[in-house]
Amino acid sequence: VTRMNSALNAMVNQEYVGDINIMANYRFVNPFGLLDSPSEKNVRRLFEMGEKATWPKIEMIRQQTRISRTLDAILESYDQPMPESAHTRHAWARRAS
Repeated sequence: VTRMNSALNAMVNQEYVGDINIMANYRFVNPFGLLDSPSEKNVRRLFEMGEKATWPKIEMIRQQTRISRTLDAILESYDQPMPESAHTRHAWARRAS
């Protein structure tokens, strides 16, 4: 019982933090309810709460994903071999400075 209580306490007290945090205004009244299968009504309500918490952050999500895609493209370009002419220009520019 003590192990289970400790594991449950660790799970409930866990913090989930990311670049964009979307927190629905929801509190668990009965932690043991987490172990039960939710009713269809509760699932719908949780989805609605999640949607309501997400809409105000849509533009932030759009901007962050655009930045992420741009950074991914830049990193991918570093993995590509440099064309010979660009490599020659780069070496020449280093010698000139």
